[in-house]
Amino acid sequence: RFASIASFAFVQAGSLAALAAPAYTAYALARFLTGVGVGGVSVADYVWVFELVGPNKRSQLMILSSTSFALGAMFLSPLALAVPLWRALSLLVFLMGLPILVY
Repeated sequence: RFASIASFAFVQAGSLAALAAPAYTAYALARFLTGVGVGGVSVADYVWVFELVGPNKRSQLMILSSTSFALGAMFLSPLALAVPLWRALSLLVFLMGLPILVY
């Protein structure tokens, strides 16, 4: 659980830093930090699922976990159409991720 929260904190910190980046180099470093966090979240998620359930239910839970990524990408497209400015969209996505960190 700690690894998952720490990785998601990396994602949120990188997203916030990218949002406030004054130059391309700072933006690229912030996106790199976000990518490190996303990698950690995905690994921690899979390990957590494998520890949580028995072998007969792992496949269903892994499908559900992977489906959430696809659904997030699917819902982001109309949101990007509704909010065309990339900084405003980044702020909105950052704010939507905050409840996960608090939980």
